[in-house]
Amino acid sequence: MKVGFMGRGKTGLRILQSILDCGFDVPFIWTCKHTPEVGVSPEAFESIARSHEIPYAYVENINQDEWVKRLASHDIDTLVAIFWMDKVGKRVLDLPDHGVLNLHGGALPRYRGNAAANWAILEDETELGITVHKMVPEIDAGPILSQETVPITEETTVEDLIKATREVGTALILDTLNDFRQNIPVYPKSQDESKAMRCYPRLPEYGRIDWTESVTRIDRHIRSLGGPYPDAYTYHGHDRVSIHEASVLEPCPDHLAEPATLFAPKRRETSGSEPVTEYSLYPEYPLTTANRSHPVRSSRAFVIASA
Repeated sequence: MKVGFMGRGKTGLRILQSILDCGFDVPFIWTCKHTPEVGVSPEAFESIARSHEIPYAYVENINQDEWVKRLASHDIDTLVAIFWMDKVGKRVLDLPDHGVLNLHGGALPRYRGNAAANWAILEDETELGITVHKMVPEIDAGPILSQETVPITEETTVEDLIKATREVGTALILDTLNDFRQNIPVYPKSQDESKAMRCYPRLPEYGRIDWTESVTRIDRHIRSLGGPYPDAYTYHGHDRVSIHEASVLEPCPDHLAEPATLFAPKRRETSGSEPVTEYSLYPEYPLTTANRSHPVRSSRAFVIASA
């Protein structure tokens, strides 16, 4: 079975290697522009292609006539597309016999689009859907081929969800490809458009903590950032302070403070090459607007690591 590959990032690399390990005939490996959050560089894909003697290409625009013609010349059974930067046009989508497979880290038809894992934490979801679907011209709207969920707990971070998407998603892609190879019927399930929800990108400037939010919202905000993305942050005077992780202190500590008060800084050594500074920051209870100007006893404390 001939499986074309176009993708990028750590997840794309993991899926590509697994496809090759399972003995599928991969006639080409194409990649595109990489961005910091997806990890690894185009050279990693070129290296795998070279080691397997598979034609490699860096593609600027998959929808140009040149690439559509090259794709058609390979006569592939299916095409796997992972984290492709640009929208894939209908001419490309219509070429493979089994269509173009895409992995999406969201519970389609909900959480279409960007930053689904980040939004799932922010929205206090209890699980994240991981979906393999057949691509159509509209983004993340194609029929679902397989889907699983992973739990989101009060400690889950976006980095945890990205790793889970990579692990579970790789297995789902391979299961689907193996069904195609063994002629096992695969029954695509159309998405219910009445349940569709679109997620928009999370920009770095959205990482600043709003200390008037509830403590649970602040906690989710911090856990939805970091990992491959910039950390949540606040300011101590004129200094920007990145907040990598948070923890709940129960019972309530014996302090009174304004939201975002920083106190008891101390140095500590870590297993890394540089020491970090630890602080405690105290946000407030969810209060009415009239009460928010008053110092309050907090049920929440953050321990942060800052260079």
